[in-house]
Amino acid sequence: MPDDPTTPPEGEQTGDLADLRKAAKRAGALADENADLRKEIAFRDAGVDLATPMGLFFKDNFKGELDPEVIVAEASKLGVPMKGATPPPDPAAPQQQQTEFSAEEQGSTGERTALHAGSSADEGKVATPNPLDEATRAMEEGKAKGWTEERYLGAGVATIMKAAEAGDSRVLWDPTRDS
Repeated sequence: MPDDPTTPPEGEQTGDLADLRKAAKRAGALADENADLRKEIAFRDAGVDLATPMGLFFKDNFKGELDPEVIVAEASKLGVPMKGATPPPDPAAPQQQQTEFSAEEQGSTGERTALHAGSSADEGKVATPNPLDEATRAMEEGKAKGWTEERYLGAGVATIMKAAEAGDSRVLWDPTRDS
């Protein structure tokens, strides 16, 4: 005799009973699916960003009431990303401080940069940008414009060659000069 009292002995199972069991199993699966969809709708209504791994993890593991206020309170307590909210700054990202300089200070900064790059003090010349930086900028601009690799690399090399032709010591190597 089987342990399950709802299961008839072998050979006595009718078609109707088998259909009922299949329907019950299907109803259980639909109930589970319905609960999952209600939970997802509640989290979307609360504003949880389900496009992020943290938002999905929070939804999948939340065991509380599906009230938007309760969800928002718990999400904010745990730092779960919300839709429309600006993400917190990445602590690993370097912090840049924006500083504005007067025209005089900018000139002094240019002179210091030129001195650091190897120019002599006050030659009466206007400090020029570092040709290596200019070459990098030219290559990045060409790449952004969709140029071929040959073309944007050529633009960078041309910038360096022009500086070398002008005698810029920042792009010329002299083996007799101490580094």
